[in-house]
Amino acid sequence: MPIGRSIRRILIYDDAVLAIIVARVYPVSAPQNATLPYIVYQIVGSETLYHADNEAGLQATRMQIDCYAETYDAAYDLADKVRLALSGYTGLISTILIRGIFLESQQDLSEPTVERGEKPLMRISADYEVWHDQTVPT
Repeated sequence: MPIGRSIRRILIYDDAVLAIIVARVYPVSAPQNATLPYIVYQIVGSETLYHADNEAGLQATRMQIDCYAETYDAAYDLADKVRLALSGYTGLISTILIRGIFLESQQDLSEPTVERGEKPLMRISADYEVWHDQTVPT
């Protein structure tokens, strides 16, 4: 299972997050006219760790998680629930052992949308570093 799907699974199985988004968690981009609020996640970078002669079996992946809502307060509330679900998380999700998830940065954004007229869509964007095991080539 790719790490992005593992992060999605953590979010949709968290009661506080699920109560707001009803499983509306999308990879890379949301469908056009997606119901608000929702979450979009994507990998924005990764680093594979090595020892002397091979991969060490550990990867640090930077995930961007964007929380979208109609109001700033709603987007911030969702982003805070995502933080509570992810920050400090460790555990086994399917076949991926997550060694730790750490909030690296967060920013407030807004986007004008054609289908909503002049009212901007509010977005809280956060970067998380996810340390996880990966299969080592033989």
